[in-house]
Amino acid sequence: MIKIPSILFQSFKLIGICLIVLNSFTIYAQKVPKEEKKLLKKARKNLANEKYNEAKLNYADLVKLSPTNDQYNFEAGLSYYFSDFERTKSIPYFEKALENSKEDTIPELQYYLGKAYQLNSDFEKSKQTLTDFTDFIAKNKKPGQLLLKETNKNIALSENGIEYSNEKDNN
Repeated sequence: MIKIPSILFQSFKLIGICLIVLNSFTIYAQKVPKEEKKLLKKARKNLANEKYNEAKLNYADLVKLSPTNDQYNFEAGLSYYFSDFERTKSIPYFEKALENSKEDTIPELQYYLGKAYQLNSDFEKSKQTLTDFTDFIAKNKKPGQLLLKETNKNIALSENGIEYSNEKDNN
């Protein structure tokens, strides 16, 4: 298993949660039933408080209500991705979010999808998705440079995984 320095992992988690809150304004601006808003608020609170099992259940209900909602699918994926187990179950949610989002609506989606592919040993998809994500990184600022460095390291890990898989298949 790939070890990410704790501080970096916490930073990515915090960035992801902040982006959820910012993106929530667009969802609230749309006409959403009151019960759905209440459930979304509960799901986000559980996700932010690292109560991932509860968040998974909340987001499962939200995705049932609106299966093509890219934000619900993305956040459902995050609830699996950040949990201690079943992390690869985030993949279908991330893929559905990507399928239903505009090109740059949720740019960090590709980062998490690439990392989830990596956890699932799908190194080809991981490499491609993470490479696509680098186009969205603001490279002219220090946080963007750090994120680019981390992303390139993950791309290299995926390349190593591809090589290892090929060697394993040849033996």
